[in-house]
Amino acid sequence: MAEGISLQLRLQDDDGAGAGDEIAVPVEALVIAGWTGRDAAAVEAHIAELEAIGVPRPATVPCYYRVAAGLLTTEDSIQVPGAESSGEVEFVLFGSRDGMFIGVGSDHTERKVESYSITVAKQMCAKPVAPEVWRYADVVNHFDMLILRSWAVDSGGRRL
Repeated sequence: MAEGISLQLRLQDDDGAGAGDEIAVPVEALVIAGWTGRDAAAVEAHIAELEAIGVPRPATVPCYYRVAAGLLTTEDSIQVPGAESSGEVEFVLFGSRDGMFIGVGSDHTERKVESYSITVAKQMCAKPVAPEVWRYADVVNHFDMLILRSWAVDSGGRRL
């Protein structure tokens, strides 16, 4: 079994007002939680939306996909196997001896392959994460107020 990786991250102040200490966070395992959400109707709507484009309905929700830790990267860009991949903005949790950290990333996935094997599709693309993280304890009391946004950049420009 291959060893994990270590990500160099910047710990932000609890108010997010500036770059903090550089920390090395070892990552021995990467687990992606799919089909998650507190709003069951919204999760079902997402499942139906993906079913309409050929992605099979999961047997249970949520689902967990173990992927190679080496897929995590803080690089500004990633290479993908083809034009059928895309990402989604996600929150990312890092567990460490120093506590839990939270950041932002993308579960970039090969969409064409996802129609016949979600597990394989998850392994095909790097998983970019922002190099900035916060202590989970510093955001837990206002977690539901946090807003994540993602922009797609293509020949049509930049769009939310």
